[in-house]
Amino acid sequence: MSPKREGAPVHSLARDIVIVLAVKAVVLTLIWFAFFSAPVARHMTMDPQAVEQQVAGRPSNSEPAHAVR
Repeated sequence: MSPKREGAPVHSLARDIVIVLAVKAVVLTLIWFAFFSAPVARHMTMDPQAVEQQVAGRPSNSEPAHAVR
């Protein structure tokens, strides 16, 4: 066994930080798999133009707008 040194608490802090980060990564991975990995209803699809109209509040153009000089 090595004798106690002044830097020993730093190693303990580093170990604690690594453990907390590892637990956090596991928890976030479990949350992602539980809620975000796949849509609940795979058969449901939406028309992108209908979504755009609802979000933007105006009908969409199929052609992009061009600047007039």
